[in-house]
Amino acid sequence: MVTATVLVCCQAGEYSNVLKALEKRRGVEKVITVLGRWDLVVRVEARSLEALGKITLTLARTMGVRAMETLIEFPG
Repeated sequence: MVTATVLVCCQAGEYSNVLKALEKRRGVEKVITVLGRWDLVVRVEARSLEALGKITLTLARTMGVRAMETLIEFPG
């Protein structure tokens, strides 16, 4: 299982639409609202790196998403 945290910045006025859309996406375990440079922190789980790439691509294509950064967890 591959787990990642995705930081999401929304376009102005699109915050609630993006939040609702991301909560419904397959692979999204949790969406947390935050204040600061990023608007949302999204917890994602996938079966493989390839599957994670597909999930994050769908997140990036969500209407209202301005920028994203994906942090893949590394067991240490």
